[in-house]
Amino acid sequence: MNKVKIVSIIYAIGIIIGALFFDVWGANTTPLKTMSVFIWTVIFIIALFFADKMKESNFIFLFLIFFLTCLNSKSEIIVLSKCDHKIDGYLKNEYIFNLNELIMTRNYVYNEQTYQKYRVTDLSVKKENTYVRNIYEDDGKVLTLKHGYPQFYTQIVFKKDRPEIFMKAVLNDVESLSKISTCEKIEKFDRQS
Repeated sequence: MNKVKIVSIIYAIGIIIGALFFDVWGANTTPLKTMSVFIWTVIFIIALFFADKMKESNFIFLFLIFFLTCLNSKSEIIVLSKCDHKIDGYLKNEYIFNLNELIMTRNYVYNEQTYQKYRVTDLSVKKENTYVRNIYEDDGKVLTLKHGYPQFYTQIVFKKDRPEIFMKAVLNDVESLSKISTCEKIEKFDRQS
């Protein structure tokens, strides 16, 4: 089989795997996913360039090593679960921090009393909720992106090995930091794909 066809087939398989299993074109696409598709395309172009210049056995061996190296990516995930709250009651309250994709997912279910309290003033409130925020690391802390306006914004903050979740509020460059949750369980995962 022609080397260009082999390279094209491997590239197409990589793109299909990325689309089906890694959700690179999904709603929660991150800069890391976008860059991985870009890098995969650059590898494809380089492989096409060298396809005619190398012997067939060396070429296939080198390209397969590249392909397997790209598939072996690690992802550090931290899950903080069974988190209490200073004001509200929850049946479930957990934070999932994916440090490689730079995404925080919070899953929570209000208890009946808290649900009814919020339901009185807002009919769109649901008992079971999930929200996703982009995150970044700074000075040993993980922070969500700023939520709000330039003069007033909030961020969720936590340290990697600590069970506390904090809310950082900034109003006209004056910061305040208050603890909003203490979690009973911290789990760390190094996921290999």
